Amino acid sequence: MTRVYDPQNVYLVRKHDDGVVLGELVDHRWAEETPGVEQACVYVALINRDGAIYIQHRSPAKRLWPGRKTISVSGHVDPGETFEQAAVREVGEELGIELSESDLRPLGSFTGLSHCGRVYEATSDAPPRPGPAELDVERSGFLPVWQLQHLMSDSDLFTPSGMQALAIWMAARK
Repeated sequence: MTRVYDPQNVYLVRKHDDGVVLGELVDHRWAEETPGVEQACVYVALINRDGAIYIQHRSPAKRLWPGRKTISVSGHVDPGETFEQAAVREVGEELGIELSESDLRPLGSFTGLSHCGRVYEATSDAPPRPGPAELDVERSGFLPVWQLQHLMSDSDLFTPSGMQALAIWMAARK
């Protein structure tokens, strides 16, 4: 049986100056069921030496947005973590790649969706070792930027938060 991530508690995200910070810790079920609640998440664009970005195709078993594309890695900030610690953990969990916080380049943040937060870029030549519980291994992989730009013209292919995170990554490249 596929392990489904279902934390007991999640952080809310709060706008602060020109970015976001962690808000209060709340019951996850309440956060999922309450309209307008913004849960604190991280988004990481994993880039290889050729400048291609790893695009995740979510597993059909995922509770939210099954079968959609998204940024390389995303996930909640767990209780007791910083955004950076969560980003490093999520890259390890989802792609089996070990990073340190110093490997992360902050790009920006976003709010306005149920799952929002900070966006980072990391470069690694380590081969991703994704698990099928996290993503559709056969349909996930590195794409050149031009191909991603073409795919992004159809927002229905992507999760809403993944699309927003990818837009921030694209803007940071210019």
